[in-house]
Amino acid sequence: MTVPAKLREKAGIEPTAGMNPPTFHEIRSLGGRLLEEQGHSKEFIQALMEHTDQAMTAHYLEDGSIDWQMAEAALKL
Repeated sequence: MTVPAKLREKAGIEPTAGMNPPTFHEIRSLGGRLLEEQGHSKEFIQALMEHTDQAMTAHYLEDGSIDWQMAEAALKL
């Protein structure tokens, strides 16, 4: 089992029936896009993601390039 899979399991994140759980990079990209939707600058997101290249941050923020999958997280906040 990969480290991201172990972390998803530990966090109680279960994929929707018949679907694969989200990958680390899918979760990371979603986080970046949510920050952008909340009004944070691309420069801030780039620094937070520790990207040295603006093109990499732009890739993570692309909206239609990834087929996102639904998942449930059983987190107690």
